[in-house]
Amino acid sequence: MRYFLFTIAMLASLAASAVTVSSTPGALASLVTDKSITELIVTGKIDARDIAFIADELNDLTILNLSSAQIEAFSGTVPSLGDAESYPAGEIPARAFAGKGYSRVTLPSSIISIGDAAFAGCRSLATVNLPAKLQSIGNDAFNNSGVTAATIPVSVTNMGKRAFANCRRLTHAYVNCAELGIEAFAGCRNLMKLSIAKALRSIGDGAFKGTGRVQITIPEGSLLATIGDNAFRNSQLDEFNFEALTNLKSIGAWAFANTSLTSVSIPHGVIAVGDGAFFYNTELTSVALPRSLSVVSNFVLAGDNAVVGDSILMKGHNTVGDYAFYNWDQTEKFVVSSSVNNIGERAFAGMTALNSLYAYPRQVPQLGANVWEGVDQAHATLRVHGSVVDNYSVADQWMDFGGIFAYKNVTLDLNNDGGVDVADVVALANFTMGDVPQVFDIESADVNGDGNVDISDVVFLSNIIMGS
Repeated sequence: MRYFLFTIAMLASLAASAVTVSSTPGALASLVTDKSITELIVTGKIDARDIAFIADELNDLTILNLSSAQIEAFSGTVPSLGDAESYPAGEIPARAFAGKGYSRVTLPSSIISIGDAAFAGCRSLATVNLPAKLQSIGNDAFNNSGVTAATIPVSVTNMGKRAFANCRRLTHAYVNCAELGIEAFAGCRNLMKLSIAKALRSIGDGAFKGTGRVQITIPEGSLLATIGDNAFRNSQLDEFNFEALTNLKSIGAWAFANTSLTSVSIPHGVIAVGDGAFFYNTELTSVALPRSLSVVSNFVLAGDNAVVGDSILMKGHNTVGDYAFYNWDQTEKFVVSSSVNNIGERAFAGMTALNSLYAYPRQVPQLGANVWEGVDQAHATLRVHGSVVDNYSVADQWMDFGGIFAYKNVTLDLNNDGGVDVADVVALANFTMGDVPQVFDIESADVNGDGNVDISDVVFLSNIIMGS
């Protein structure tokens, strides 16, 4: 009998700890008289004064349900909410619930804005809904909170800095908005799964800096065009489907630096990759840079000494930045593509295993300081087109290679019939018009050495044969 009475008393106590009230703006304090409640359900209309009352007076609250409440505008001061003198309708004010011990919060379906640091430091907060009409998430809104999953609705058009940064319990994120804010999920070490919607166009600077080994789902036809500076820096990311990003245009500086990526294949159409974008990715074994990239930036692949392949540079790459391939100490052979005209300071320094360099440019590229510092050039060979061996042999730093040889001897016998005559002119003319002869020496087709194969080469060869 005593046990039965105790149970009834305990149930009565629990029931008393959950309160439902229908409020009008500013009236909540008069409606909730028991400040020891642990659960509050509010319907009706409230404003900043009522939000301050919940945060300041209901210190035992763990569950807050505002789903059926409507936040009205209020003009005036609310000391505990800061210095603001007006509070818009549909907004959770800045710092409103920062540091509170809530485990579950259900926000009003009508809100459009969550203020700066509104739930920052709420480490017990595991569950919170972001309503479908939400437009703005402020700086640090959920920074260092306990949320385990976050779904950013498509309606969000403005996301402040560090919105979900340092949420150590966060494991899943679903991003449906068009722009992901700066350092949005930085420091979320246990983030395991990230799903981005087709509509996402921009990943902000440092958005996933310092996150864990996250698996990223990228939809077909993704509109993602920009990956910001430091976006995934110092994360444990080991796989990223670049090939799916057919609309990608730029990758920011240090975006994937110090990650665990093993393969990088940047799609054609990317026109800018920032400094150090793949800096010291020591597990990286495969790299493909697109021809659309004119500048191979400073430090971009520095320290990635496990990469296999000697033709990373492609025709279309004009400038190789400072320290671009620094410390590739396992590379024995490397190829400089024909379009390269400028190589930066220490671009290939630390290639201690290099024994063969192929340089395809007909014009000797300009060099920064100490391009091959640490390379045993005296015991390495440089191979260039036969027409420019002498040019490389007297050029600063290039001349230091132990042997400079032609990878292709110059010949005007383009059809390989043993003679140089009008048949070679015909063969070259056909080639320039897109009709490649069955037997044709393509590598010698640029007979005037201007870097292009066109009608000027046909005229040049004709003049040679005619002796003019």
